[in-house]
Amino acid sequence: MRWRWVDLQRVIEDRFGVSYSERAISDRLRALSFSYVSGRPQHPR
Repeated sequence: MRWRWVDLQRVIEDRFGVSYSERAISDRLRALSFSYVSGRPQHPR
């Protein structure tokens, strides 16, 4: 599963009742040393 900022924004708002902008979420994750990681694509065979 791939998380987008908007998905994370919705989960945070649903669970904690706090609304953050996508930029604020990005800044907070960067401050916690999270980084962007994407899985390698696989050949269909």
